[in-house]
Amino acid sequence: MVSAFDDAADLDELYESISTLGLVHQLLVENVSKKRSFDHPKHEEVDETHVEVILTGRFHDYLSFKKDLNQDRPLLHVVSEKLQVGQKRNAGKLTVKLELATYTIDKKPFEQLGAIQADNKVAAHKKVEGQHVN
Repeated sequence: MVSAFDDAADLDELYESISTLGLVHQLLVENVSKKRSFDHPKHEEVDETHVEVILTGRFHDYLSFKKDLNQDRPLLHVVSEKLQVGQKRNAGKLTVKLELATYTIDKKPFEQLGAIQADNKVAAHKKVEGQHVN
């Protein structure tokens, strides 16, 4: 599969990029976890994968984070977003629970296409070499 969420290493890379973006915007990333994967309803060769992200910080910083996340990772989209504003001692503190989704596609057809294209290039190269030899 081609995805940002295929295995633990890919999830770690996503966590690192979200954490870095969070730091830039003075947000604390409390958690990033794979939530679920399922077949896309309209395209059976495509899977949809959801990830939950929990952030804390200020509202304005969160809006800037979302804007930059959309630019940095355009294949991610927000499925749900729950905002909780702190009270009394935590006034002004925002806790956000995001559910993000992306699409995964089986990479085997692309690998096969790449192999076919490589074979065609080799065949074309041999044909050109054969023409030069004659």
